Amino acid sequence: MFFTQLLHTGQVALCAYGAYVSYVAISNLQQYEETSKKAAKYSTEAEHQLHKTRTTQSSGAVCVSGSPYATSSEAMY
Repeated sequence: MFFTQLLHTGQVALCAYGAYVSYVAISNLQQYEETSKKAAKYSTEAEHQLHKTRTTQSSGAVCVSGSPYATSSEAMY
């Protein structure tokens, strides 16, 4: 029982760290958002890369936000 609680505590800590790292990465990417939009007007490759970046940010945010729920529900059983 103690080992399981310790394991889930570690999972929650890793989840919090992942959320922090994601926040920093997204903040850094937002600095270049306007430049990327301008480049996307003139280049299909830039537009494609911008779309991929936004998709990756969105899916990462969804996964990180769902991770504490999954970890806490595992800890209950």
